[in-house]
Amino acid sequence: MSPSQPAGAADPDRFVAAVRRELPELALDRRDEEIADLGSEACASMRAKDQDTLSAYGVTPSQAQQLRTVARADLCP
Repeated sequence: MSPSQPAGAADPDRFVAAVRRELPELALDRRDEEIADLGSEACASMRAKDQDTLSAYGVTPSQAQQLRTVARADLCP
């Protein structure tokens, strides 16, 4: 987190790093921008309470749950 970034603020770089570390099979062959987009979609799915939106990105239900957990910690406002 940069010094100017308040605690609890969205941190796409930290999110991408966490996904690469915790979900390497999901990060495989995806650019950082694509992983960040998955995070944004995970945040949107939580706000909309739509648990199936990530399947359009080739994410399994189990991966989607893990992705939402990481996004909740590092990305979602």
